Amino acid sequence: MTVKGTFRRDADLVGGPAGLRLRRRLGPRLLSAALVAAAALLTLYDARVGRPLLAAVHAVFGLGFLALLIRAELDRFSFDGHSAVRRWVTLSGVSEARLYAKVITRIAVQRAGKKKARAWIETKSGEQYALVEGDAARVEAMAEKLAQAIRLAASESGGVLH
Repeated sequence: MTVKGTFRRDADLVGGPAGLRLRRRLGPRLLSAALVAAAALLTLYDARVGRPLLAAVHAVFGLGFLALLIRAELDRFSFDGHSAVRRWVTLSGVSEARLYAKVITRIAVQRAGKKKARAWIETKSGEQYALVEGDAARVEAMAEKLAQAIRLAASESGGVLH
């Protein structure tokens, strides 16, 4: 079975018992914005000094960096206490999955060596939705925090999370 969505490498799980969400960290956000700005400045400089071919190349890079920035900003995960919403962007458009706590069976974590791990949501029907990957300790802590919130919501609605 394939995992739907993309694994986030640049996000932290924030929020309290009422709601959780993945929020993009400041460092990756600033880096993306800096790449877009640098490409735009190089495009303007090259156009001004009479190097149109190089200006076009930098413009293409700038558009690519901008597209990646927009994709990263639109990629979302949130849990409002009743349902998890996972939204991701692909070339074919925006996909969204709304998963109610009672249909989620577990938050799975797979380790790759001692330092890397990835986490995803599994439903009763066997579907898998990507969440995060990166440092094993951070991923496991986020998965446990999310699992606790979903367990609480599932118990209130009559569902079971393992």
